[in-house]
Amino acid sequence: MQLKKYEGRIVLLDRANESDISEFEQDFRLSMPEELKIFLLQSNGCGVLWQYILLNDNSFELCISLFGLTEISFAIDNIKKIEAEYHYYFSDVILPIGDPGGARYLGIGLKGEYKGKIYIMHYQDYDYENLFSMLTFVASSIEELLNRLVIECPNN
Repeated sequence: MQLKKYEGRIVLLDRANESDISEFEQDFRLSMPEELKIFLLQSNGCGVLWQYILLNDNSFELCISLFGLTEISFAIDNIKKIEAEYHYYFSDVILPIGDPGGARYLGIGLKGEYKGKIYIMHYQDYDYENLFSMLTFVASSIEELLNRLVIECPNN
């Protein structure tokens, strides 16, 4: 994945380095999907200019930004507080990587059937019987997410 080809859709930032990523993984006791590492090594987060994501059902979701390591750290801390309050836990399965607006996060799967896939996590729409009902599938990869960005929502 080469992020330069998406310039105009996204605003690239300074790159993370491998030691920052390794330290982050050790601090949070997780292993990032390779595609996320590749993304961070090219841009440690990014602004999104084409702010709508076209979903498989032809509906749209907002995408304000994709996080760098610092923002991911803050989001993890926030999610841990939410999980403690509502007594559900799946932050070891989905890592927050972006802001789709509202009380939600854009996340990437860390393991199992979710690994590498992109979801919107709706923390206010939890169902104790089915915690994963809080997830809306967005894309199979970060690159697919970037390819799904459109400049405006046709419904406007």
